[in-house]
Amino acid sequence: MSKKIKDPDAKGKKGKKGKKGNAADEFGVSIAGNPRAKAQVRRTKGWAGVAGFAITAYVSYGAHVPMQQVALRSLVVGIVAYMIAWACSLVIWRQLMLAELKAMTERHEAERAELESAAVAAVAATAAANAARKPADGSPSPAPAG
Repeated sequence: MSKKIKDPDAKGKKGKKGKKGNAADEFGVSIAGNPRAKAQVRRTKGWAGVAGFAITAYVSYGAHVPMQQVALRSLVVGIVAYMIAWACSLVIWRQLMLAELKAMTERHEAERAELESAAVAAVAATAAANAARKPADGSPSPAPAG
């Protein structure tokens, strides 16, 4: 009868198959992986929820609605405004990130074209220098004295 040796690192890790990375690691670029987008989406959701709640409470209270109904309406509108702001900010940031990627790709392609043209120019200059050193009659160049 053999005893199984337990791995000390496996302690308390029953059923876990590995670490989950963020969405950007798995699929490339994501809004959740962009710190500017993440902060802006959170800020937008928060302000939209608070604004929806406050405006609804003000309008309902001004219409002499019972306080119970004011609270209920304000909560519902605040939640709906939060969700709408979330959806809208995701759509906007998705387009912004696509535009940023496109601009980055164009900038990279322009730099690559510059480097390629510089390399071609360097090769042409080297070939011209080699041709200038070679005698025109095709005879081997004299050995340097030394």
